[in-house]
Amino acid sequence: MTQHIKVLVTRDLKQSDDFKAKLENSGYLVYEFPVIEIAKTDNLADLDLAIEQIRDYDWLIFTSVNAAQIFYDRCLEIYHNTSKLQQIKIAVIGPKSKSYLMERNINVQFMPITYIAECFVEEFPHYPKLKGLKILFPRASHGRDYIIEKFTHAGACVNMLKIYQSILPKDLTQKANELKAFLQDENIKIITLLSAQTVQNFSSIYKIARLDIPNLVLACIGPETLKMARQNFPQASYLMPTNYTLAELVKAINDYVKACK
Repeated sequence: MTQHIKVLVTRDLKQSDDFKAKLENSGYLVYEFPVIEIAKTDNLADLDLAIEQIRDYDWLIFTSVNAAQIFYDRCLEIYHNTSKLQQIKIAVIGPKSKSYLMERNINVQFMPITYIAECFVEEFPHYPKLKGLKILFPRASHGRDYIIEKFTHAGACVNMLKIYQSILPKDLTQKANELKAFLQDENIKIITLLSAQTVQNFSSIYKIARLDIPNLVLACIGPETLKMARQNFPQASYLMPTNYTLAELVKAINDYVKACK
């Protein structure tokens, strides 16, 4: 029975409710806990120029749905249409970005089988023979440089644009109090973490709340998230699916709960 098991879903403020629905359908009591706010960078001149010159690029890469949304919205703001996105091949790292674009009639030409940077690189068309390839890569201000380094070493020219920041919510005292109330409950607690940045922000709020709870169970979407979680919560227990999808993460949580009975 899962109806008495509480799951805290950390998320950014723009994240869809699909994951929450998947957990609720499995019988969990789900509490959403936003730990990230998305802030566009102030200077969008470089992005505007890249959109204007998009025909000069061979590929456009999105490694987050936030980047896809900001880029899409900027095309609408400048040109009142998204025809620019029809003039370039688009690669995404995961299904959320692909779904976002496909729902807006924007084709996606490449997505890896496994949704991590390492697989994105290895499965990318013609890798490692990318000499002369021009790639536009709008992304968060903080993030791994793995794709940039590998593609550059393979001969590609990568124009990386920092178009948004993942920042802490403004109401940190309130967030800390909310977290303390949840984690001091005696029922089983499982906390989902869907990115390394989510782990960092959650850890910051956890410290502000002055919590020290030894039996945290952290359900991590992938290896980079797990790595960050272990650095910040060395005493916790961890879950991670074999395939890095939301559906598989729910399955991993279900398997853990069954094993605890």
